Amino acid sequence: MNILIGFLFTLFIIALIVYFIRKGNKKTNTRRFIDIAYEKHNLHPLLQFSIKGINKQKGNKPGYYEDVELIASINNRYDPYAIEVKINNRISGYTPAGNSYLHNFIMINHNGTLKALCAIIDNGYDIENNKSYLYGRVALTKDDSKIIDSDKVIFN
Repeated sequence: MNILIGFLFTLFIIALIVYFIRKGNKKTNTRRFIDIAYEKHNLHPLLQFSIKGINKQKGNKPGYYEDVELIASINNRYDPYAIEVKINNRISGYTPAGNSYLHNFIMINHNGTLKALCAIIDNGYDIENNKSYLYGRVALTKDDSKIIDSDKVIFN
């Protein structure tokens, strides 16, 4: 009987270890999304922008997204050149502030709405404030990446 209890206890401990290893890996699963994006689209030569102000309460989750648009906002009181990042038809964040060149490019060449190639959102952690947060990047298409003067835009 003691052998059976010892065996069951060992199985229980192994199951707990596997559970916590898998749970810990969820924080880095987005690496898989980044790998998919680079394999599928070869993102290295494409223009990519940080996504600022991603809010967890608005339903944003880590992942790889293809339904992505950049909207040149015209009524943002904090930044006259604000560019909204819409993922799955929901505002998920903004490109870095003060991007007048990119804002004007979207307004003039795309009537205010630019279809982006993809976006990637991942988990981050602020050790000093003991808080988790979301951060991300949005990549433009090859055609738009070739046209835009990269010396005139703000990426981060």
